[in-house]
Amino acid sequence: MSSHPFPLLAPVNRAGTEFRGFLTIKNEQFPVHIHVPDGNPSRLTIRSTEAFEVRLAPHRDRIKQRLSQCQTIDAFWHDLRDILEETATPKDGPAAIEPVYLQMLLANLERVGWEAVESISSCLLRVTLRFSDPMGRVHAVHIQLPPDFPRSLPSFQAELPETFILGETEPEAWFQAIVHGCQALAKRYQPVWAVLDEIDRDMWVLEPRTKRYATLTRRVALEQLCSVELTLDPQNPRGRPAVRLYGPDTYLRGLRARLRPGGSSDNVPGNLTRWDSGSRSFRSNLQSLLGVDLPASITTHAGGRGEAGATEAAEFMVECGICYAYQLKDHEVPDQLCPNPKCHRPFHRQCLVDWLRANPSTRQSLGILFGECPYCSEEITTTMAAH
Repeated sequence: MSSHPFPLLAPVNRAGTEFRGFLTIKNEQFPVHIHVPDGNPSRLTIRSTEAFEVRLAPHRDRIKQRLSQCQTIDAFWHDLRDILEETATPKDGPAAIEPVYLQMLLANLERVGWEAVESISSCLLRVTLRFSDPMGRVHAVHIQLPPDFPRSLPSFQAELPETFILGETEPEAWFQAIVHGCQALAKRYQPVWAVLDEIDRDMWVLEPRTKRYATLTRRVALEQLCSVELTLDPQNPRGRPAVRLYGPDTYLRGLRARLRPGGSSDNVPGNLTRWDSGSRSFRSNLQSLLGVDLPASITTHAGGRGEAGATEAAEFMVECGICYAYQLKDHEVPDQLCPNPKCHRPFHRQCLVDWLRANPSTRQSLGILFGECPYCSEEITTTMAAH
């Protein structure tokens, strides 16, 4: 028989009718949630993973019979272990997890609170916890346990703009310390997250596709094939953000001029001084800075993020006519446009450079490539280096 504690359980309530913990069968560990109404073993129920349900399935009748005959819960555990180990085949692979590992894992879960547990992997090496920030946003923190836990510290990753080093604390409180550290970081980011929520609500956000708080950047639609990337300053979230424009040069020339301190030689005024972080909304400030009317958010413009919203969003996210992808690994999006109005195919700058270089008829002068559009054969040009 196994030398592991069986079962390794902790009570969830004071009445002693609910327990959470682990059952170890040969080399496999299963997280379980056990309910014993009125402390009566014959009414005991076990909830666990699908793998555990498969293990139980052939023995259900026998287990029910033992339950009806057992006078105490402890006696039932001995019978259950005997039944399952009689037919269990030792699992191939690494040796069984040490009892101290399971005991320390359970101690950490008890300390942090079972209500904070979102999931535990079947191998018991990954735990996902959740916590709320002061505004009620729910965040996840993913904890990876080393095989020699608790001799080594767990690693963790949370949906936060930065991380921290787990300080000295007792091993039983590591999970709790991780959650408290994440909560402290989340509290610091409340002002900038409030602005991100405003942007997500009032503008047409192209990226990230789903709301994320780990990044302080949003890419917002301007018009078809044109967008602006905004990066907020966490120290001054309502101040003027760092701005990067995406799109064909012919469309963005005027916008770039407005972002210069003195405007341009074409009498396009500079708008940098128009940003008013005190009295206007972020959307109003951005419209004044760029001198354009921003599209409404996708939820407002298309009545929700359903099929219509997805269709209209796709108009802003047209794939490259050469590689047939929208975004490259370096986050580059198609910003080169064929000048032929009947074609207007978009391309990544690097894709177009590579295409034109491979074409013997392409000419080069002062860092500019002159060649033919891959689709309509009209003349198209692009610079060798990105802006």
